[in-house]
Amino acid sequence: MNPIDLTDRLSRYLTVRELRVLLCVAEQGTFRKAAVALHMTQPAVTKAMADLEAKLGIKLFDRSARGVEATVHGRSFIRHASAIFAEIRNAAQELEVISSGSAGRLIVGTVPMPAAGLLPAAIQQLLTRHPNIHVAVHEGNEVYLAEELRKRELDVVLSRMTQFGPSNDLRVEALYEDALCVIAHRSHPLANKTRLSWRMVEQEAWVLPPTDTFFYHHILRVLNKRGLALPRQSIETLSIHIMYGMLAQAPMLSFAAVSQYVHSPLLRDFMALPVDLPMVTASIGAVTLKARQPSPLAIQLATIIRSMTKDLPKTAKELAAHSATALHAAY
Repeated sequence: MNPIDLTDRLSRYLTVRELRVLLCVAEQGTFRKAAVALHMTQPAVTKAMADLEAKLGIKLFDRSARGVEATVHGRSFIRHASAIFAEIRNAAQELEVISSGSAGRLIVGTVPMPAAGLLPAAIQQLLTRHPNIHVAVHEGNEVYLAEELRKRELDVVLSRMTQFGPSNDLRVEALYEDALCVIAHRSHPLANKTRLSWRMVEQEAWVLPPTDTFFYHHILRVLNKRGLALPRQSIETLSIHIMYGMLAQAPMLSFAAVSQYVHSPLLRDFMALPVDLPMVTASIGAVTLKARQPSPLAIQLATIIRSMTKDLPKTAKELAAHSATALHAAY
């Protein structure tokens, strides 16, 4: 089949109704269940699929007594149909946002660390430039965020670049390098020390991430560079909110990304301890779909984040100075 002829035929005759039926059949697995879900008759569903297959000149589903299963061609076309519907949904949502008085819309996906301090600060700068925009933030792990990005539920994902290897469909742009620091509540007995060795802190009570997470293994890489022992774990959590809550409630320590600490709104209550950790950084990047041109708001957000992180403290001494300055400013 001539692809030019097929493109012309689809642009002239393909209907959104047929795509809707296609996706429902693929999801439900039978024409009968799809008919019920769509509030249509089964013959109407069957005819819609027959018409679509005739326009495409291919077979979309294999039929059996158990139901239907997408063919190789069907799976390919279903993927594109899902993208089309996602764009239609995004267009409808954006029109609704504009109708409510906003001038634009940005949906950001993020992992917990940037979400704890850096991303809110960056979004605030974006809102200062564009006060009428609407921003939504979805937090999750990298697998979930990648799938949401592919479904066009997200415009951009802020994540660790190591979790997004070479991909045919994803674009990854480096933004900054993030190091580790040790943080505590300012009431912690070690908070008034001007210098701390690892031996002085490793026996303290710690809040650490779960062992199956990227952040835990990043901590191991940092400590292993100097042969340092992993501290004793008292509390295990992936939640940044629980981590800060435990540090506030008990004399405990935890690790944080430098960008998370520097841009945290809690600098008045927490501080980075003067523990000299090895400089093993994690690359943080902006992930977008190659098939979609990044939105102007997503590009501006990436530019803001890059500017905010270009002068991050690199040593325990620099962090201590930043901590002291932040406390002075708070009062």
